[in-house]
Amino acid sequence: MRRDTLRYALITAVIAVILSLSGIFASFGGREVVEGRVTLDVLALVLMLGAAAYVTGSRARSGGSTAILINAVIGSVIIGAVLALFVFIEANVDLTFVFPNLQQPARTTLAFGQEIGAGVITLIGLSVVIGVLMAVLLIIPARLRTALLYALALTVVVGLLESQIQNIITLPDALTIAFAFALGYAVSLLLKLPLIPRLIASAVPGLVLGIIFGALVNGGALADGGVLRGTGTVPVILSTGGGLIALAIIFGLVSLAGGLARGTSKTFHNGLVQFTISLIIIGVLNWQRGMNDIATLLTFALLFLMAWFVPQMGDTAKHEYESLSRPAQRTRAGLSFVVLLALLIVAPVFMGQYITNVFNLVGLYIIMGIGLNIVVGYAGLLNLGYVAFFAIGAYTIGLLTTPSLLTCGGIAPENLTPETLISACTGVMTFWQAWPVAILMSAFAAILLGIPVLRLRGDYLAIVTLGFGEIIRILVKFDDFKPLFGAAQGIANIPRPTIDLSALNPAWVFQLTTEAGIYYLVLGGILVAGVVVSRLVDTRLGRSWLAMRYDEDVAQAMGVNLTRTKLSAFAIGAAFAGMGGALAGTRLYGAYPDSFTILVSINVLSLIIIGGLGSIPGAIVGSLVLVGLPEILRELSDYRLLAFGVLLVVMMLIKPQGLIPPPVRQLTEVAREKGNYFKRNTP
Repeated sequence: MRRDTLRYALITAVIAVILSLSGIFASFGGREVVEGRVTLDVLALVLMLGAAAYVTGSRARSGGSTAILINAVIGSVIIGAVLALFVFIEANVDLTFVFPNLQQPARTTLAFGQEIGAGVITLIGLSVVIGVLMAVLLIIPARLRTALLYALALTVVVGLLESQIQNIITLPDALTIAFAFALGYAVSLLLKLPLIPRLIASAVPGLVLGIIFGALVNGGALADGGVLRGTGTVPVILSTGGGLIALAIIFGLVSLAGGLARGTSKTFHNGLVQFTISLIIIGVLNWQRGMNDIATLLTFALLFLMAWFVPQMGDTAKHEYESLSRPAQRTRAGLSFVVLLALLIVAPVFMGQYITNVFNLVGLYIIMGIGLNIVVGYAGLLNLGYVAFFAIGAYTIGLLTTPSLLTCGGIAPENLTPETLISACTGVMTFWQAWPVAILMSAFAAILLGIPVLRLRGDYLAIVTLGFGEIIRILVKFDDFKPLFGAAQGIANIPRPTIDLSALNPAWVFQLTTEAGIYYLVLGGILVAGVVVSRLVDTRLGRSWLAMRYDEDVAQAMGVNLTRTKLSAFAIGAAFAGMGGALAGTRLYGAYPDSFTILVSINVLSLIIIGGLGSIPGAIVGSLVLVGLPEILRELSDYRLLAFGVLLVVMMLIKPQGLIPPPVRQLTEVAREKGNYFKRNTP
């Protein structure tokens, strides 16, 4: 046994006991991952034992298979023994006066509902089994180990999400979409043609498939027990209106996406393939009405195949993509963006109101993450008060779109009668008029803050911005400003936006009152933020930000105006926070001070660190991981901060650059671009 095996095992054991005392097993006890088979509390126990065995076994790799097995088993058994001791103490000593969350005893899970003696023996036996399994996992080839861990982890995630996602798409819809995608991918793989002819050829199988399915639908294949339905829910896509033409267009576009995936960047290729397989998994859940044994096995098998084959396919696509010229790469990147945008536009049709609502919240954090990436990721200015500009945007939209002191000529609305309210409050704006003002107000506030404080660096700047965030929250909550900001009650009844096209057609007046309407506003904000920031980074200003981030003194010596560069980063980043704040106020029908706590700033900073500082895709992925998953798993929200801390520690140890770090430009790429520039501009 290695000397550090005992140390790592005991550290993990202490963590396991602390979690047990926090009531984690009681909180997770009623949450099923696999119907009638596995609950989340048992899964948490297995994870504790497995983590200890994996860590201690991996530290002994240099000693060979026998050393791995011995250390993994010892690490797991130590955890089991400590938890068994905890079970014995809990059974004989009343701990609830100190730890009230133990009202439901942890031994219910740890002893597997048995008597103490039999439960302890079962727990130790389970520890040995898990230790052996972890040792086997460490001994097998790395590629197989990665695929197994990937499939196991995502199967658990699917089991936790099954109640929210099983009604998104039916199995017939998912299978036909996957088939059309595979046909387009295969045609693009087999035909060595230029881009446009290849895409046209890859769309043909989808068009034919749509016509065939349209004919089957017209022939009664969607009837109960029919070929395309079976006995399940009526497919949404296959039963779409428009018949042959609509299905031909839908499947033609899907097949076209399959053809485009081949020869694009690895990220886009893998994303499309994984998205297609995910649709099949969701269709299986819909078919089985939940995560039963069959759905679990099929989900694990599909995820394992995804983890095994997709990375290799992505490497091949990457090789083909990198062999193209720069203009060809830009063309394919543009087409990839169009396909992704089309998927996002039609997504609310299938996601449902709850998932759309979650995506709206995630989208707001994406906008803020992109904005904070300018300040922290590009300019290197640590801002812990970013929520202040978010609040300014929300309160500005509230003050300008509702009766207030600003819009009612300095008269408090509560002092007006319903008859005089309309005539006095003539300054009320629409959302579209107030939204730019909210963005500008946030940017202006950032400039006012930046002028005196941006001479500070590092921790000092972080402390000052943290204080500014708290000042804004306290000001809007202060009773002396209640006539303006509403104090603790905030500003209510902020209206949703309206798109008025009655000048073209009297019937074209659209009220964006649903979550789907807000979704498109948020999606538009993400697109604007992403495009603006990605373009700014390649400008002289963006290069000045990056230079300042690495070394302010050297940047100043090279001619960078630090004051102007810092203020621009602060103002532009705050503008996007104001954009998100205005959307948040409209989405919630109000602006409330308790929605703008320091935790919002911490969340945004955490998501860009986990996603990758200076990376726009990283901000998107970080938001999905840190905001999307906890929001969907509301019953686990008590452990959100714990998950944040663990995830940050793991990321700093395993991948300090983030999940999707910004690409590092090679010197040869820069030289080639400069050479092309001189060729174009030399007479």
